[in-house]
Amino acid sequence: MKFQINKFIHLPRYVKYFLTLLIDISILILSMQIAIILGSNSLQIVTNYGESFVISSFLKFLPYIKDSVWLVFFISPIIGIAIFNFHLLYSEVVRFVNYRLILSVLKAVLIHSLTLFSIIFILNIDFSKSILAIYFFICLVNLMGSRLIMRFILLRSKAKTATKNQRKVLIFGAGDAGRYLAQSIVNLNELDLVGFSDDESSFHGRRIMGLPIFNPTNLINVVKDFSITEIFLAIPSANSLQRQGILDRLRMLPVSVKTLPSMVDIVNNKLKLSDVKDLDINDLLGRDPAYPDKELLMSGIAGKKILITGAGGSIGSEICRQIIYYKPKQIILLEINEYFLYQIHNECINLLNKENSSLSGLSVVPILSSVHDYESMQNIINKFKPDIIYHAAAYKHVPMVEHNPIEGIKNNVVGTYITARCAVESKVKRFVLISTDKAVRPTNIMGASKRLSEMILQGMANIAKINFSIPNKGVHKNITRFSIVRFGNVLGSSGSVVPLFREQLRSGGPLTLTHKDITRYFMTISEAAQLVLQASLMIDSKEKNAEVYVLDMGEPVKIYDLAVRMIELSGNRVKYEANQDDGIEIKLIGLRPGEKLYEELLIGNKPIKTSHSRIFKASEEFLSWDLTTEILDEIIDRIKSNDVEGIRNILKSSVNGYKASNRVDWTYLAKTKSKKVF
Repeated sequence: MKFQINKFIHLPRYVKYFLTLLIDISILILSMQIAIILGSNSLQIVTNYGESFVISSFLKFLPYIKDSVWLVFFISPIIGIAIFNFHLLYSEVVRFVNYRLILSVLKAVLIHSLTLFSIIFILNIDFSKSILAIYFFICLVNLMGSRLIMRFILLRSKAKTATKNQRKVLIFGAGDAGRYLAQSIVNLNELDLVGFSDDESSFHGRRIMGLPIFNPTNLINVVKDFSITEIFLAIPSANSLQRQGILDRLRMLPVSVKTLPSMVDIVNNKLKLSDVKDLDINDLLGRDPAYPDKELLMSGIAGKKILITGAGGSIGSEICRQIIYYKPKQIILLEINEYFLYQIHNECINLLNKENSSLSGLSVVPILSSVHDYESMQNIINKFKPDIIYHAAAYKHVPMVEHNPIEGIKNNVVGTYITARCAVESKVKRFVLISTDKAVRPTNIMGASKRLSEMILQGMANIAKINFSIPNKGVHKNITRFSIVRFGNVLGSSGSVVPLFREQLRSGGPLTLTHKDITRYFMTISEAAQLVLQASLMIDSKEKNAEVYVLDMGEPVKIYDLAVRMIELSGNRVKYEANQDDGIEIKLIGLRPGEKLYEELLIGNKPIKTSHSRIFKASEEFLSWDLTTEILDEIIDRIKSNDVEGIRNILKSSVNGYKASNRVDWTYLAKTKSKKVF
């Protein structure tokens, strides 16, 4: 039997269609026969002669059939199959039978019965109305029953053929989300759904789809008894505090905790095993994300031309994704890396195709160029004349910039100056610089370069007319409004600790950490992009120009605690001792060049509130434009002569709090040691 069922499952779709068709035709004919028997006044369930029900019914059935009635047996299946096909009953997958299919069958059978009754009335066939009523109920029961029986057989066959390696899973959340997820999971061969768990006490001891709902207080025994390896969270309505309480309990269990995909995909039965995700980054942070003012963003972006530098990077690409939905007129993607530019351009085009009706007229232009190429940037900005520039182009990885300081300064400092200068020359209305918490009292060249970039904009913003001396192009009236957005580490970006830890977990560890006490402020890529968009539109003519905006990011996160949390929520234990039998080790490798234990968001200590509850302004000192231009001239001269030490001295004297670390750039070490450095 198992072989035959498996053979049927793998038959071509058209063969299954015709087999189902034949079954339904047989059901319609049989239902009519039974209806005639039950509707006959001469029917006797038990005869005086002790005849069986079948024989008695059959003998009394034959004389009842008149020539005109035989026509009904011919008409009924023709009408029925046509109506069933119209209502897409043969497009349904039997394994996914649910209340929608039941309603579809009910509707189709009702229309079929009424149509049949109308034809009988028109043809004036001698037929009892009571027989038609009986026929409706019998036909409905038989058609629905045949599908339920087939579903039961298929699912039972699937359960019997499941492999021994099938993963035992439990759903935490017995609400609508959990039920939708369960309906999808039962059709995945890789998973064996054991049951549910929920904090709602009224659910305990009850069942969903025949599966028990366990009390969370007894989960440790449930996990052990049923050999559960994974728990799926299905609690989309829970706030951050509630989710953290649940995760804190689940992390003590030897299971991997995952979360479900979007509810839209689950409701539409589009769930695939690959769609079940690792825990969301917000779950790891333990706080609710900051949300933007969408009305403000729509009013400030719709119909505008937007230029995004560094469009292929983590922040730049997220800005591209989000900004599309606010209906700008044009998006210009500027990127130095060809592959990254190709990726984000292709992604934007795909988004436009999905939202074609609402985003018609929006064009996306990919530009391959460098922000520290003045002639190229001048030509691009003059040609496209953007209303807003989001300047995300920067080298941001601290060790890499420490190893390559000249390129870091050229890209971060000179690139910012050139892009901002071209914006002023072309009368761009708004210019937004993406900065970092590492710009506050920096201990590395990357942080110092970002603080100097902030100071360039602050100096440039506070003079009405600018005389650019590099090269001298005359005096330009400054109408550009500058904003600076400073935030902490972005989880999920390239080089971020979370993707690194996840990759190390997949490899079995160890998780590498520079120092046990290192702490960082964190935010998601989505939050960072939203803050950038929000801050770019908050400044108005009454406010001071070139404000530094920072996000209330909550308490800083200890990276060691984050690593422990990720290990435990993956179903593993932390390996604290070398002689411990199992577990994932957290290996301390020492601070990297230029890295410090703690980061700050403010140079001063008095953040100013804004109209957004999670966004603040920083009140910070900066250099005059005349002094800034002198520093820029000197830096450019040092870059030309490859004088790293000279640049470090300039940063020491101009960037408040900068403390240079030991030189680790490769060319310097190779020269001083007179040997190749690996």
